[in-house]
Amino acid sequence: MTYRELILNTGAILGKPVRAFNIPWHLLALSRRWVAHFGRVPVALVGPLQESLRHDLRARPNPLLERISCGLLSLEDSLAKAVDQDGKPLSHPRTQVQTVDAKQIRRDKRVRSVQRMPLPAVLDAQQISQEYGRWLSRTFANLIHAETDADGVVRFYTFFRRLKLLELTPTPWTLHNKRRCAYYISGGYLAAPVEPPGRFEFRLFPSSNCIIASIHGFAPKLPWYIYSVTQAPLHAWVMRAFSRHLARL
Repeated sequence: MTYRELILNTGAILGKPVRAFNIPWHLLALSRRWVAHFGRVPVALVGPLQESLRHDLRARPNPLLERISCGLLSLEDSLAKAVDQDGKPLSHPRTQVQTVDAKQIRRDKRVRSVQRMPLPAVLDAQQISQEYGRWLSRTFANLIHAETDADGVVRFYTFFRRLKLLELTPTPWTLHNKRRCAYYISGGYLAAPVEPPGRFEFRLFPSSNCIIASIHGFAPKLPWYIYSVTQAPLHAWVMRAFSRHLARL
């Protein structure tokens, strides 16, 4: 069934009136915040789910579905397992675990960021990493400058090389790897010293014609409320711009 049919059928089974009408536009930017607010889930989770609404996701007859059909639950049975006698949703089974997870996340203040980028046929992972430093220095002129020493350690400076923003030390396992180039985030004004250190890397997936650029376990030194509105969105913008640069290559 479609999402519309799912909602209408759910209302009918629960005895709750549902009024629905169509509009000729995708108001995803507005609706994802609406859903996030009333669903009490992060906007980052709602966004990709709503992007799927652009596509027809209805199940079609296939051999796998035929094999497992005898064990499937109907919509009525599924709802019966999810609501109480008054039709109100039962408590989320992961509520307690999520509370513990949220406390740990707030305590550790670690960051993960993953971007998918086009893969230029002429560059390997080591060359893409070098190109990133050169592109960053050119794009931001003297505001940000990247330097690489004889040991492969990359340092990002600002204010005419007076302030070291970040220091990246190559991991020993990827020094000569053509498909993966990884660094430990080992210092700099923007990084808090933590164990294990955060990691920044480029991974190539030639079969999918893409690069995955990622940061794992990074601990920002800035207070979280400042980081979330300054460094975090700036990093996302920089990586999108670098992705466009790779596409031109």
